[in-house]
Amino acid sequence: MKGRIEAGDILCASFGYEAQLTDFYKVVKRTPKQVELVRLKERCFDYQGMEGWMVEPTDEEIGDSFRRKVKADWYDGEECVKVRDYGSVARLWSGKPIHNYNWH
Repeated sequence: MKGRIEAGDILCASFGYEAQLTDFYKVVKRTPKQVELVRLKERCFDYQGMEGWMVEPTDEEIGDSFRRKVKADWYDGEECVKVRDYGSVARLWSGKPIHNYNWH
């Protein structure tokens, strides 16, 4: 697999239908087959009304850590982690703010 996830990395998972919402996760620990993650609070800025807002992670942790298996993304072979049962997949964060929006 390429794009190896390591301890200390920040992952992001965008999800939604008619919306894009993003969660950020910090990798606490890495084993050969899984990672231990903790969710990070995001900082919203540059609010654009119906066009949405920009978000980026903070250092503030939300909740307890949890473990998930690491897998290769079917599309590009990059490592990723399924963080929620409904299919939300976390990938390495690019380091750039992400555009969130919600039409409702």
